[in-house]
Amino acid sequence: ADADTDSTQIETRRDLFFDRQDGQLDLSGWLATQKGFLPIGSVITEPAVGYGGALGLLFLHDSIANRAAQAAVPNPDGTLPRMSPPSASGVVGFLTENGSWGGGAFHNGIFLEDHLRSLSVFFYNELELEFYGIGGSFQLPIEKIDYSLNGSFFRQQFMSRVADSDVFIGINYKYASFDNQFKFDTDLDLPDFLTQPRNIKTASAGMAVEYDTRNTTFTPDKGINSRLEGNFFEEALGSDRSFFKGSLNMRGWIPMKKRFVLGLRWDNGAADEDTPFYMLPSMDQRGISLTR
Repeated sequence: ADADTDSTQIETRRDLFFDRQDGQLDLSGWLATQKGFLPIGSVITEPAVGYGGALGLLFLHDSIANRAAQAAVPNPDGTLPRMSPPSASGVVGFLTENGSWGGGAFHNGIFLEDHLRSLSVFFYNELELEFYGIGGSFQLPIEKIDYSLNGSFFRQQFMSRVADSDVFIGINYKYASFDNQFKFDTDLDLPDFLTQPRNIKTASAGMAVEYDTRNTTFTPDKGINSRLEGNFFEEALGSDRSFFKGSLNMRGWIPMKKRFVLGLRWDNGAADEDTPFYMLPSMDQRGISLTR
């Protein structure tokens, strides 16, 4: 009996780190059972800042496995409750080959059986980027100009579920203060905003609608996540200038065959003419500079 028990424990431990079907290394079983502190590393391949790495320390207030066990207990009417993600807090830092670096902290809170979600983020960064122009009537006389963007960013968001649906409606506040300085060695005739160092403060109140049917917020392989958001930047909120910025983002995951999931993504952004140049909509695609 003891031998059987030991064998079961060994097999259980093995299932935490290796996939049962193909025997290959798979940490998802271990990650699903964890709560407490969890280190996470990531490789940065963004052309705007060069190769680098990020390291975060995540604190899970509950395990995914425990949330799944709670969702397996039927409601009084026989239906199964929705599986809600655990609350999570964390710190993160990054460094890249062109000298860009940054760090910050966040807390994502899940309350009232996932009927209320809150997100708090504070981040500081010093970035070395490239400006390619803004299109339309303004074109650079050269391909690009290097510039630095140093400062801090804060965001507070609250999202409330509509009845018992998959729709959330919420509000947010954003504040940022960035110093930007362009760097070039030519005698080109350029606008003042390219030749003088500036500090720009932006602050906004925003509204958002989100539709979320993902089977997990960490590594989804089924469901849809779409978000429509509009932010109004006003001097009364602490902003140096007034402007509007909006976005519509959609993500979809469709299981195909045993080992394949089709991922779909669609992004759209809009901003008016008083938006700071570094906040204008740009490409967000692996292999293409973020600032294009």
